[in-house]
Amino acid sequence: MVDFSPELHRDFITRRGEAIRWYLSKICPCRDPVSGQHDRSCDPCDGAGFLYDEQDVSDYRALVRQVDQREEFAKFGQIYVGDITLTTMPDEIAIGEGDLVDLTSRRFRHEEVVQADGGSQTKLAWTPVEELLAVSWLEATYEIGVDVRLSTNSDALYWTGTPPAAGTRISVVYNWTPRYIVIPSMITTRRVVEGTAMPQRVVARLKNREDFRE
Repeated sequence: MVDFSPELHRDFITRRGEAIRWYLSKICPCRDPVSGQHDRSCDPCDGAGFLYDEQDVSDYRALVRQVDQREEFAKFGQIYVGDITLTTMPDEIAIGEGDLVDLTSRRFRHEEVVQADGGSQTKLAWTPVEELLAVSWLEATYEIGVDVRLSTNSDALYWTGTPPAAGTRISVVYNWTPRYIVIPSMITTRRVVEGTAMPQRVVARLKNREDFRE
């Protein structure tokens, strides 16, 4: 007889899972309820049409599986290499469509060249950035913490003094944490057993790889 006890699944997820940051997605009020169009100049949502609220799930874990081959499902569409599946207990982490998930135990190093626009901040490609390692241009090296630091949202360079002139190309090296967005229509829900819902599974894609919501 197969034991479908939710508590056995909970114990397995707790022991084998990893810590995550979870951001609950909600539609920004800038979106027109009739046309469905959002204001791309909206400051609160940064023109994306969605707002995200971080939830405290520090006591819980999620099982994470990396997709290592392309798969296709008639009802759901394609899942690509690099996508992930996340399995959680719904009464702990009730992940839903469009939510954001950071894999906080993982770090990647990235190097890129960005172009300053003369403003106090210069956007970076892969976020959230956990640590700046080097910032320089052809004629100078900027001291991290003195000349430049991470922005409050960990997604841009913040120039603490006079920013570089517009058009200046800046070389940046940093460590970032992978952020994923949950793909719609790929959420499994489980029946309730002994008063507790069985685990749910979602598919998520790297946020900057293909944001189907923007």
